[in-house]
Amino acid sequence: MERHKESGLQFTSLKEEWEIISEEQDDHDNMVNRKPFVSSICISQAGDYQSSPAEACATVTVHPQSEGKQHVELNAVSVSVDA
Repeated sequence: MERHKESGLQFTSLKEEWEIISEEQDDHDNMVNRKPFVSSICISQAGDYQSSPAEACATVTVHPQSEGKQHVELNAVSVSVDA
């Protein structure tokens, strides 16, 4: 996790990667045609007299299984006004 402040904003970023190991073996010819599954979400909070505005986004990428392993990536970032 990394954090830094710049021009009154606070940035936080995170990158994680996993290898999921399975005993199941998929058909190699079928795997060539598969694409990674990508999903993302963003949330935001409007600032008011009690809190600062903030926004966070995350993306998860699940790559097709290959040789019994499946690679998963998580990338996330948040930006908030430095109080």
